[in-house]
Parts: sequence; structure tokens; C-alpha cells
Amino acid sequence: MRDECERVNGILRQLPDRDHHSPTEAGKAFGEVARRYLEGVSYPAQREHLVAEARTRGAHQVVVDSLLMIPEREDAVLVELIELE
Repeated sequence: MRDECERVNGILRQLPDRDHHSPTEAGKAFGEVARRYLEGVSYPAQREHLVAEARTRGAHQVVVDSLLMIPEREDAVLVELIELE
């Protein structure tokens, strides 16, 4: 449990330094963090490609874990990433 808390705290420290007034705003901020590791990736993309790119670019494990939760279909990956904006 402690490791999980440390992982979450690590990603929270990466969020932009501003007030988040709702879970939706915090989720969008997390999307900003995740997108840093996926700049330049061609879409549509398979989930495993996104995970590999994020890992190669040094993404925090919480970002990788979030990408692993995206459904495997190419069109779903594109929709999921658009919704983060």
C-alpha cells in the first residue's frame, strides 16, 4: 500500500502548479502530464505502442499503468486520448 501511495504522490507532484477545482480538472492535468511522454506519436496507435513509447521516454509508472488500462482497439486509444484534453 505504501508503494502505491508513493507512486500516486510522484505523479501528483508532476501536475501543473494550479488549483484544481474538480476531479475532472485534475484528470485533465494528469492528461497533460501523460501527453508529455507521447508527443510526436502517430495516431491511431495501438495501446502497446503507446506504452512502449511512454516507457522509452521515461514516463512515471503511474502514467504507464494508466495507458495499460486503455482498451486495446486502435480507435478506442484515439478517443481516450482526445478525452484527456
